[in-house]
Amino acid sequence: MFATNGSYYKASGKFSPSSIFFFIISVVIAIPIISTAYIYLNYYVPYIYPDILFAIGGGVLLGLVIAYVPVKLGKIRSLALAVFMAFIAACVMKYVQWCVYIPLIYEPDASITQRFLDSILLFRSPGAIVSCAQEINQYGVWSIGSGGDAVTGVMLYAVWIIEFLIILVSTCLAACYTPRDTFSEAANKWYKKMAFNFRRSILEGRESIKASMENGDFVSLIAAVKANNSDPASYLSFKFEESPDTMSDEPIYMTVESVTITRDRRNKAKAQKTNWISKMAIDRKIFGDIKNAVENPEPAAMPIAAE
Repeated sequence: MFATNGSYYKASGKFSPSSIFFFIISVVIAIPIISTAYIYLNYYVPYIYPDILFAIGGGVLLGLVIAYVPVKLGKIRSLALAVFMAFIAACVMKYVQWCVYIPLIYEPDASITQRFLDSILLFRSPGAIVSCAQEINQYGVWSIGSGGDAVTGVMLYAVWIIEFLIILVSTCLAACYTPRDTFSEAANKWYKKMAFNFRRSILEGRESIKASMENGDFVSLIAAVKANNSDPASYLSFKFEESPDTMSDEPIYMTVESVTITRDRRNKAKAQKTNWISKMAIDRKIFGDIKNAVENPEPAAMPIAAE
């Protein structure tokens, strides 16, 4: 049963069994690469602000891998499952980071090959990782400021926890991107964005127009779209998605953003966007009427000359 006009898209929460395979592949390939790059950047750039950016960047990169491999390819339509995968991946990445970090601290003069082999051994020995972490926490390996005491104890634990939370939150937020996309259950594929988009300035009666559309009545919207009223400073931006099977009766989904252009003291334009309508279902007839209204607007009213 397809969505009716005026209703909103709702993800089914389903997923393909292949998503588990894609998740394992992502973890095995991406995490060692991201973890190694992250640890070495932190080691050779020992400054707090770049390190925060490295943590955010590593988390976002891992989250995007989750979003586009197990989620996109595995056709996950469950936001909860995507977040759960991101949580597991972030935990695994933190564990691998310790496996890379400890040989770098204890054997800074060893060859890369030797440190790599030691990292593999540590991966199989969580007890050794805990022991080394406790020793590092007791003596410390870095300090705040020039000539300061090494950061140890509770403060160092706090730094590690905050670092992990930054990575975890960044990973989960980035992984949430794809499950919000529109999916065709009939074609078993993701919807595709249409090339037809437009903008209109509809400043009055927006809420009544929206209420009518939610009841399946698009007459007011089509009339407002047809009116030739453009305001570059405030407008609605219309975007559409269609089923990958263009011959099916699945609805087209319409998203409308409210955009306001403001300018700062340097006269630089800035767009403020808010969602007015998110993925509302319309059938192809209504879509055709909207497209016709855009392509054939009413002529602008001519000003009446003074006598």
